[in-house]
Amino acid sequence: MSRLDRNAVLCATVAVAVLVGSVAYILVPRNTIAEAAASDQPDESQASQSDNLDSEGRLSVLSSPAVAQDQGDRVPTASTAVAIVVDAVGVSIPGVIVSWSPLQPDDTRLSWGPAEIEMLLAATKFATTDSSGRADFTHARPDLNDAQPTVLWATKPGFAPTFVALAPGELPEGQRIEMPAADAATIRVLDHEGAPAKGASVFQFGLQLEDIRGLNGMTAFEPAGQGASLGTREACLSLVRQFEVNDRGTVSVSHGRFPMLLLATREAERSQLSLHSPRRDSVTLHLSPATMSASGRVMVADGAKFGVDARVTWLWAVDGTMKRPGQAVVRESGSWGPATIPWQSSGNLEFRLEGAEVYAPIIEREFSGPGGAILVDFEASRGSTQRVRVLDLRGSPIENAKVRLLWSTAEIWNCATAWTDEEGVAEVTGCKLGTVNVEVSAASHRRKGQAGVYVPRPEPIEILLAKSASIRGLVTFEGAPVADFSVFAWDDNSPGNQRVSISSSLDGRFEFLDVPIGEVYVIAASGQHAESQVALVATSDAEPTELSLELMPGVGGSGRVVDGLTGEAVPHALIEVQATFKSGTMGPRKERQPVDATGQFHLGPFGKENAAVLVKATGFLEYTAYGNLNAEGQMDFGVIPLTRAQTLQIVIEGPDSHNESGWWFYGQDGPTVMTFVLIPESGRLEFEDVAPGNYTFNLISPDGSGGSKHRRRLRPGGDWVVRLPFGEGVPLAVHAYMEDGSKLPERANTSVESAGGELRYHHFDSEGNCTVEGIPAESVIVSLVAGQGVVLDAVRVDLKGPGPHAVELVGKEPNLVVRLKGISAADTEEGHVGIMSVGSTDLWHTWAQPDAEGEFRFRRPPVESFALIFYHREYGRQGQIFSTLNEGVQVVELEVGIPGRINIIATDRSGPIVGVSWDVRLAAVAASYHTGLTNSEGSTGELLLGEGTFTLSLSRSGYWHIEHDFEVSPPGGRMEFAIRRLGNLAVAV
Repeated sequence: MSRLDRNAVLCATVAVAVLVGSVAYILVPRNTIAEAAASDQPDESQASQSDNLDSEGRLSVLSSPAVAQDQGDRVPTASTAVAIVVDAVGVSIPGVIVSWSPLQPDDTRLSWGPAEIEMLLAATKFATTDSSGRADFTHARPDLNDAQPTVLWATKPGFAPTFVALAPGELPEGQRIEMPAADAATIRVLDHEGAPAKGASVFQFGLQLEDIRGLNGMTAFEPAGQGASLGTREACLSLVRQFEVNDRGTVSVSHGRFPMLLLATREAERSQLSLHSPRRDSVTLHLSPATMSASGRVMVADGAKFGVDARVTWLWAVDGTMKRPGQAVVRESGSWGPATIPWQSSGNLEFRLEGAEVYAPIIEREFSGPGGAILVDFEASRGSTQRVRVLDLRGSPIENAKVRLLWSTAEIWNCATAWTDEEGVAEVTGCKLGTVNVEVSAASHRRKGQAGVYVPRPEPIEILLAKSASIRGLVTFEGAPVADFSVFAWDDNSPGNQRVSISSSLDGRFEFLDVPIGEVYVIAASGQHAESQVALVATSDAEPTELSLELMPGVGGSGRVVDGLTGEAVPHALIEVQATFKSGTMGPRKERQPVDATGQFHLGPFGKENAAVLVKATGFLEYTAYGNLNAEGQMDFGVIPLTRAQTLQIVIEGPDSHNESGWWFYGQDGPTVMTFVLIPESGRLEFEDVAPGNYTFNLISPDGSGGSKHRRRLRPGGDWVVRLPFGEGVPLAVHAYMEDGSKLPERANTSVESAGGELRYHHFDSEGNCTVEGIPAESVIVSLVAGQGVVLDAVRVDLKGPGPHAVELVGKEPNLVVRLKGISAADTEEGHVGIMSVGSTDLWHTWAQPDAEGEFRFRRPPVESFALIFYHREYGRQGQIFSTLNEGVQVVELEVGIPGRINIIATDRSGPIVGVSWDVRLAAVAASYHTGLTNSEGSTGELLLGEGTFTLSLSRSGYWHIEHDFEVSPPGGRMEFAIRRLGNLAVAV
């Protein structure tokens, strides 16, 4: 049968395991054709030898090795070494450069220096196909041995680089290589000063799946390109091509179907390794002026093994982003390296131990001098193992998803990483026992995380991922592509935004691979121009969404930075121009600039509608200032007052017999974020640069089953010491069950709220029992909480007097019925009602949709009064406070009327003030109706509020927090509040 007709017969690629010594190699059968083998072989004069450049001086990059498919059995041709290259329809391709390279089992792969590259070049042989598509290596073979596999790579402009693997000692006797067509991309090499690197060489390497994972690649692989041609541990790098750049420092390449690795060198200079995706039409490599080396050992206590897949990876900042440019395998002896690393004149290196069965803290090192060496030794501890199952929303497993378990030590986040198998299960080893955060990402799916998970646990942690969409686009200014820019994307349902930053771009293109499906906002920003207009695009998981963003010309801006307490200039302040949209900021778009000796700055360009700068100064808290367009058409930031940095000390107080070891602390709700921190044996924590405000401090048990919440207000005027009770007080035994005999809802818990808003909680066991400890000996409210804060029962318990204390909670049917008055049934269906106890946000703060009768049903809170709030897009927010009945089913009617349309404006002497934080709530109720920041007009925007009395809060960093009550009645109107820039906030209506 003829093997040339691929439409007639399509043979599957078969993986064959070959044991060489103690190493198993998985080999893929290659393509041969009987007709080609039986024909006359070319003699030496017919075989065209080549250097590393083709006639067009172009290089072709693929996206990871594409394995040619089996086209039939090989026919022996004596001891010749000939490869035959054809296109997708079997036509011979002349002028193809074929490299024959040994795979490098060097345990420092992805960390080579000039010496290793020279050795690989010397070991690689090249041949060029003649008019019949034949490349003859008969007289130019690499040194073969019986333990080292080799790889043939075929490259030519217009075709995707393609490889086939050869067994140890095997010759390419009539080897057939099929090359698919491909488009071109451009590689540019710049020196450390940003000029074209004339005389530089670009090396193109083939990667295996493990290497792509190690470089944080999230590529989806076709079945034939998973790097399965060799064992993942032994399959290091094979040389594909070497290319010389032109005088512009560029060279053209051909796209492939999978990622490949690029490395640029020039004498002693070397770039970072770059993973080149087939979706990118250009890549810029930056040469470092010199190299350095790193090596070390992994030392393990207690005789624990670090495992066969242990490796050391290193990161450093490139263009403001942390890059992972290299890794080295840890040998059986525990040593690793030496590895060659591009040298930088500033910044730190970060070394991590990954893929091991043990864990060790991240180690930071400064760059040594050019040509120097650093030693990095890890002291590792025995780790735990946790399985994580990743599924899509239909319950199907997701293969090749990246799973990370993260934990914090000494303010540094450490992680253990693994990848899911075909069953969607990842076995994460080398994780510290205790509470961790889970992060999961997968190609074509939205990234997802889960915080506060205790490991190890016997059952797998299950994570569901939604499908994602992608956006591709072009950023221009006056129609020309922009070289350096950032693009931000977000939607109405996700917190924060996604960012992609591009530097030294040739084509101004960008791509997002993980955006929501639906309506997504996109904006471009640059340090040289003002932001683009915001684009609203509709995305889907079918095809990437294409768009173009045009940056706008901007205006200048100025301001002055002073100490908010003394009014004196802060001459060491730095100004960071922010990308802005409406009244919010999304991140920096320009390098920080210093103020002058008087605290003044003059920067730009800024957009005419929105402008913001982030001000930083040692000894002060960061402050975001918003500008206003003045009469001269310039952005005026006025006087910017900074708040002096203060220190917060948390003291965990409890009896000496109580052990807080393994407990966690974090702070929330206030202006300063305090992430999960393990409480030390001393019971003392210290946080620097904390802003005044209202906070909730949380203590969480080691297994995550219980904890407590403590509300505190930190007032300006000095450092703070906050003492939190721990273990003091009395225990309370709680038993809960459902009135109808059914099981408690999953993850049901009890909460105990004492005076002053102190809250303790604990999850029930399978029998509905738990014990809450450390409760103040006073009257408390004990609640049965299920789902998203839904309260099924609550009772008041007096814990004064001798114990033991116990309470029984019964999950009951709703006993509070809410009916809306003054609104149609159709409008009722479009709204929802929230209920909350007056004066508390944690107890009975939930909401409900209308039932079939148009009524809203709740469990009645065990308090004297509660608030009901109706939420509707046309009626706004309308609320009312009710007294609580003690018995029976309580039915209340909530009056819904025409809302007042309120527009609140914050102003000072210069006009409207942008960026004032505002909060509107129903008087006597702690929960907010509306929150936000004033826009460029100093306005909250139009608020729809029902008739009643409301409380307005205004705050801005560097000012006192103030509150003001106001009345609302239809039709509403405009309300202006005058705010002084310096000193305390003064409010007048």
